[in-house]
Amino acid sequence: MTPAQIALPDAPPELLSKSSLQNTEHDERFPEDIAVWTVDALVRHRARLNPHATIVSYPSSGVDFVDYSMQQLGVFAYRVARHYQTFIPNRTTSSIPPTTVAIFGPSSFNYLVTMLVLTKLGHTVLFLSTRLSQVAIESLIETTGATYLLADTRFLELATNVSNNIPSLHIGSIAGMGVFDFPVEVHADTRMDYHLDPAVEVNNNIYIIHSSGSTGLPKPIYQPQRSAIVNYSSSMDMKEFITLPIYHNHGICNFFRAIYSGKSILI
Repeated sequence: MTPAQIALPDAPPELLSKSSLQNTEHDERFPEDIAVWTVDALVRHRARLNPHATIVSYPSSGVDFVDYSMQQLGVFAYRVARHYQTFIPNRTTSSIPPTTVAIFGPSSFNYLVTMLVLTKLGHTVLFLSTRLSQVAIESLIETTGATYLLADTRFLELATNVSNNIPSLHIGSIAGMGVFDFPVEVHADTRMDYHLDPAVEVNNNIYIIHSSGSTGLPKPIYQPQRSAIVNYSSSMDMKEFITLPIYHNHGICNFFRAIYSGKSILI
């Protein structure tokens, strides 16, 4: 299993299409006419392949877990994407660089859905640990060129203080369950990037994590789409239970490894 904290080298283009994506020649999870170039394409493909399979279990209270299917995740992300589009402008073409959007909050189900939303919209996601100081957050925002920060309500005051020192930074709230968590009655196409070129998108950074900052200010670590997908294809093909936050690289990787392998994860 590839260690989550190690960045993988770029994969050759053929590794991101057809059955070669999984390093196997005969994998029914990816028919020969399927090409997965982006993380969102991976999520959508899994939702089509096995829509009602439980993929995520998240506690509603105590040790009572609620199960969510791949179809629900896809539809939830689509609903919240429509919500965020009123605040964060769409990219109309791949010639426009991705917008870097920071997310700041505890590792909640709302946080997970927001991560999928920003992935779906073709933005670059900057994950901020809740342990960071204001100075550290400002350093990462300026270094990565992030122009939007979506914060949990508990961290909005700190986010606002950051924006006071960085006027170009727009602050918004992470969407709550009321925006997306209602029954899926009709499942339509949830793809929102028809206007983007996958051959370009595959080389764009999809996620930015950061170092601990134990010896100074934290440093950003960039993850291109192609490297992320190759990383997620390497797993133990088992059900998972993790206690690390989603914004930790190991949390991110294990979540998407669960989606890739089709095995459920408890978070």
